[in-house]
Amino acid sequence: MKFIISVIADDPDLGPTPIACINQALCTVTYNKIYTPVIYYLSPPVVYYESFTEIWFDPKYMYQLIQDLDNDEMYFINAKLGKSLLDFEFNVDFDDSFGAMNRNRVRGQVGELPAG
Repeated sequence: MKFIISVIADDPDLGPTPIACINQALCTVTYNKIYTPVIYYLSPPVVYYESFTEIWFDPKYMYQLIQDLDNDEMYFINAKLGKSLLDFEFNVDFDDSFGAMNRNRVRGQVGELPAG
């Protein structure tokens, strides 16, 4: 699915005026559902510093978009939930695998939270 972005300026003298895009390729956004990961569930729903939480997620085919990883690098080590960092470094290793188009579960530790 492709969307073409257009901008309309509201000029008080001329009224609504479309602004042309210099390069049509720069104004096109492609959405592909099979590459959009989904998070289904977070347990526990309340997180605090250094607590452990589990995430149920479907990565879709996002892994196919990640290129040029060294052999010793994993697809992800941490993720952000809101403004807090979830660290999976000691819970995910090379023996773990996550299936595309499946619900997967991973456990991570919550890092620093923003001041509330």
